[in-house]
Amino acid sequence: MKNMHRLRMEINALQNRYGRAQVVTPSDSSWIKICGFPLNPGQYNLSNCTILIIIPDHYDLAKIRECYVDHDLRLIDNRGRYRELPHGHGWAEYEIDGYQWLCFEEPLGSNTGLIGFVSTLRAYFTDPHKYVEVNEE
Repeated sequence: MKNMHRLRMEINALQNRYGRAQVVTPSDSSWIKICGFPLNPGQYNLSNCTILIIIPDHYDLAKIRECYVDHDLRLIDNRGRYRELPHGHGWAEYEIDGYQWLCFEEPLGSNTGLIGFVSTLRAYFTDPHKYVEVNEE
């Protein structure tokens, strides 16, 4: 069962930061969507993206791991080419809805709730090259 009081406080904090119209969630708080999440200019093919975060059923006991972003979001490398996101996966079930899955397993998934997870995302989008594995280069 989710700790709705804590989750509601964290959602309100995100709404205050990004705007109430930009941060939406259904009444059961099973997910949260941040629209217009700002990205670094020149680093991506988009200036902002939509982030869909799935809230686990046992929110206080389980870390957030499921996160989805726009399917067409790409990094721009130093040669001006578009590259896949590190840890991004475009599986067919999410491509239909226009999303790609970002895999945030340990240590990337290490967080202390919704606010901590969004902070991890902000760090990831600020310096995604830090998350590129050696075999991806």
